[in-house]
Parts: sequence; C-alpha cells; structure tokens
Amino acid sequence: MYTRSNIIFIDIETTGLSIKNGHEITEIGYQIYNNQDVLIKEVSKIVKINQKIPFFITKLTGITDEMCASGSNIDDVIIELNNDLKSCNKIVAYNILFDITFLKYYGVICKDIQEICCKKCLKIYYGK
Repeated sequence: MYTRSNIIFIDIETTGLSIKNGHEITEIGYQIYNNQDVLIKEVSKIVKINQKIPFFITKLTGITDEMCASGSNIDDVIIELNNDLKSCNKIVAYNILFDITFLKYYGVICKDIQEICCKKCLKIYYGK
C-alpha cells in the first residue's frame, strides 16, 4: 500500500497580495523531506507573468520583469508541484493561507494534506 510520508516546505513570491486584484505568482520554491529528515527534492522556479512587477515588489523580492520574461510556464510548474505533492502528507509555509490561496487558484491540489502555518506556530511559541 502506498503511503504519503514526506513533508514539503513551500514559499511563493507574487506581484501583490491578492488573487482578486489580478496579482500573479512570480516564483515558487519548495523543499521536500522524507520521514528521516533527508532532503529529497529542491525546486526554485521563476514564473512567466502577464504584467509588470511593481517597483516595491522587485525591491522586496529581488525578482525583476526580465527574470520573469525568461521564466517557466506556470502550468508546467503546477504540474510538477502536483506530482510532488502526491508523496506528501504535510505542507508548511510561513503564511499558509496566503500561499495556499494563490496555489489553489492556479490548480494546486492539496487534498488530504495537513497545512501547517509557521506564522501561527511562532505566535503560539512567542505568545504574540
């Protein structure tokens, strides 16, 4: 029987804060670890987008319009990510709600995967 036992740590960069406002993913990065804490895959992909990146976003992320112009097709990145998620039972991100909202909009399937938010964990740990 096939079991999911890997954990994926993921981070995305975007052109802004809201899918509803037409913002796009500019980068998807993730690492997958097995249940012995061994890194088994690492991915970092700049993504082609259909808009100019606001100056403050470039300043914040270091991602430029030129980088995105030669980036990967978002559909290809999502296919790879969905395939990788098949082996995972946990997904971890700093602000999981933000990342998951964008990722699901683009077609990422997070079925039967526990979502862990580092931001919430830090608030619990530090009491703030």
